[in-house]
Amino acid sequence: MYGLDTSNVSSRVESSQVEFELYEAWSAELGKMKALYEEKTSTFWRNEISSSNGNSRRLWQTLQNVLCDATNDDAGDHTAEEFAAFFRDKVESVHASTMTTAPHDVRHRQTPTLECWTPVTTAEVEKLIASAPCKTCQLDPVPTWLIKDMKSLLSPFVALLAVQQISGFRPFSTRFHERRG
Repeated sequence: MYGLDTSNVSSRVESSQVEFELYEAWSAELGKMKALYEEKTSTFWRNEISSSNGNSRRLWQTLQNVLCDATNDDAGDHTAEEFAAFFRDKVESVHASTMTTAPHDVRHRQTPTLECWTPVTTAEVEKLIASAPCKTCQLDPVPTWLIKDMKSLLSPFVALLAVQQISGFRPFSTRFHERRG
């Protein structure tokens, strides 16, 4: 109708479709290969751990290898006395090198103490919990994500604890335990 040659365009579309299908096939095979490598690695380390058969030294060495933990072989060659002497010498050398230095003038300044409490609302507590980073340590008794999920349930209790701290009020059972303990 307009005199356009569409055969070139259709061949490009077809070749693009073929390239896309080849890429999808390659991507699927790559995923299978990664899964196979992960399974083989996992199987290898499981076998290494199970083959330690109660040998705790071998088990710890295997776990260090699993965690890619670089060990320092010369760490076990020193005694406590050598460490104490090294530490003492280091402190003495720092002390000797700073002995002629004039003391730093530290000006006294007013710092806030924990005696200055202000009331807090449940909304403020929820906002504070929500703004906390989602980081968790193995020492944390509760994961951060769980506290964030339960912030609407926890915030009234946290606000109540703050009010108790401000007013100095403590339940009778707490005071009773403090006297006995």
